Amino acid sequence: MYLHFGVDGGFVAAGLHHPSPKQLGPLRDQMLEDPEEFDAVVEGLREAGLGLDPENSLKTMPRGYSEHAEHRLAWALRLKELITSRRLPRTAWKSGDIADRVEEFARGVTPLLRFVRSG
Repeated sequence: MYLHFGVDGGFVAAGLHHPSPKQLGPLRDQMLEDPEEFDAVVEGLREAGLGLDPENSLKTMPRGYSEHAEHRLAWALRLKELITSRRLPRTAWKSGDIADRVEEFARGVTPLLRFVRSG
């Protein structure tokens, strides 16, 4: 998990940031081997009001995965990192409820963190 504070507020993030292809390979394989497990990760994030950040995605399938271009998780296989984040307004830091917000976020990202650790 990562916590950032700036003059305009900040954010909290969690997951696998800038992994190597060697680190991502086993996770991609796990997505294909057990898509329902990954569905549960995505659903857990959705229930917490979160989602995987698609901003840092490949335009095409990663090397070794081109035969999975039509797979329902092709969007996830193209991700170059598995992260999610939530903005934290400046008022959250000033009001004293920042610890509660970070704890809520941590609980919401637990399925993602478990998945990332299992790879």
